[in-house]
Amino acid sequence: MKQATTIPTELQATMPFEQDELVFWQDPLADENSDKSGIRVTVDARQTDAIARATYHVSDLSNNVTEVPHQQLRYPEKHEVEAWYNMAQQHLESPFEKGDVVIWEDPARDPSEWSLYRVSVVPDVRNFAPEELLTWTELMPDQEFLIKSPEGSEAGVYPHEIRKPTEEEISAYFVENGGERCPFCFQNSVEGDSVTIITGAAHQEASCYECNEEWTAIYTLTECGVLR
Repeated sequence: MKQATTIPTELQATMPFEQDELVFWQDPLADENSDKSGIRVTVDARQTDAIARATYHVSDLSNNVTEVPHQQLRYPEKHEVEAWYNMAQQHLESPFEKGDVVIWEDPARDPSEWSLYRVSVVPDVRNFAPEELLTWTELMPDQEFLIKSPEGSEAGVYPHEIRKPTEEEISAYFVENGGERCPFCFQNSVEGDSVTIITGAAHQEASCYECNEEWTAIYTLTECGVLR
């Protein structure tokens, strides 16, 4: 009877990490001043029969790729994944952030009717797989932002449909609302400081106690009332 061949454990094992998985890299050379340890995405898992010889190419969100032996990698814990996604939300560039004031260039309306909106919801990185976040710049044009008008109506728009307003457009909103509404959050929460009189005009530092934005309100001289 032929004796069965015993296969070494290291040859029985499959690759512990797959392509596009989240892994935690513990850099053995990291110190307090140059800590490279943290979550990465595997972008190349080199197949080999011996796990001890397995190496991976792992990438951070800036697409910096490092070759790492499997002994320095482990699966991240739940709180580490949550922290990574929180960091990704802050790190990855977006043309607009929550709270930004924008102009919606609505093709269904005349440009003279375009008005201010505020971004209320931005794309959530948690809705994307780790490998997708490595191509975030390519994905961004197709992501939808939710914007809200001063009256409270909402609309879903793509980045190319909105833009940052000019100072003149922000000023026009403030003037049209009699100086009572904040041109950044649209609330009746405007506070004024002391007034400085300059020839033909008065300048007043104004701020919003809701969003903490600040600006200068300028009042011009239009007429005088004669007292007899």
